[in-house]
Amino acid sequence: MAFVEFRNIKKIYGERAVCQNINLQINKGEFFTFLGPSGCGKTTLLRLLAGFIFPEEGKLFLNGQDITTLQPEKRNVGMVFQNYALFPYMTVYENIDFGLKINKIPKKEREKKIKEYLEIVNLEGYEKRSISELSGGEQQRVALARSLVVKPEVLLLDEPLSNLDARLRDKMRAELKDIQSKLGITTIFVTHDQTEALSMSDRIAVFNKGQLIQIGSPNEIYLEPVNSFVASFVGETNLFEVKIVGNKAYVTDEFILSLPKKLDGKFVSIRPQDVILSKSQPLDGGYKGIIEEIKYNGTLIEYTIKCNNIILKAVQINNYKKKSLISIADSVYINIDSQCIKVLKY
Repeated sequence: MAFVEFRNIKKIYGERAVCQNINLQINKGEFFTFLGPSGCGKTTLLRLLAGFIFPEEGKLFLNGQDITTLQPEKRNVGMVFQNYALFPYMTVYENIDFGLKINKIPKKEREKKIKEYLEIVNLEGYEKRSISELSGGEQQRVALARSLVVKPEVLLLDEPLSNLDARLRDKMRAELKDIQSKLGITTIFVTHDQTEALSMSDRIAVFNKGQLIQIGSPNEIYLEPVNSFVASFVGETNLFEVKIVGNKAYVTDEFILSLPKKLDGKFVSIRPQDVILSKSQPLDGGYKGIIEEIKYNGTLIEYTIKCNNIILKAVQINNYKKKSLISIADSVYINIDSQCIKVLKY
């Protein structure tokens, strides 16, 4: 039986359904991510589960219990908000202690729990500091400790990394996933950042315009997108509308892709790393193009190539051997293995 279940959920604001026909099940101990663009309904679903709002249709279950109409304080759910929602006039200790006091936990037990969770989030010695003295990453750790210390059955994370700089965000991803794994707590994470979703999740649900589009492991979502939206939203891709005849996909009359077999579809998706570039013509001919743009992104080199009036993106590992091999305005040959072409019906 699912630990968390959304069953036929529909939520309306005004005359607009922000999410509808949402059916999904989350297992105990999973790190489950809601991924999608702004306004797709993912935060609304989190707020529904927390009890801050209620659905027009459908039911919510937690560990087999119908919690659809329960007030927030009667659901054993912890939530970390995007802005952390810490009390600025309280110390770190007092912030973490807040929920324990409300639950009338004895003082000695509270002290023990706060010490334990300060260690878990690597904030030992920060007890007396005010919130204004903390960095963004430290504030996030306080918010996380405050949510975890009351031992919720589910932890809800609403884009908690979005206010951090890039380097700290990478560090906190690893720390957050490590804490979740150690505690084994069922976690639902909301983000529009595909890198966060792919690197942290056990499973991902992709949303668009209030609809649940696809559920799967990071590998499944990336390699087997169900449609053109998922292919283009989750990772970079070359997406083309095509006409398929036999085992050929016609992007244009001049740019024709060979498929591994006859497949039905309206679009093809080709990941940039599967577009192979060379200065010399490969044995099977390939396609000829001109390099229009080069971007250096540390580990990767990103190329934009014009080929038969089609624009393609390619990426290569930026190592010493690749240095200066290809320049802007160079002619290159493009090779795409037919096994790397994903055919999509819509």
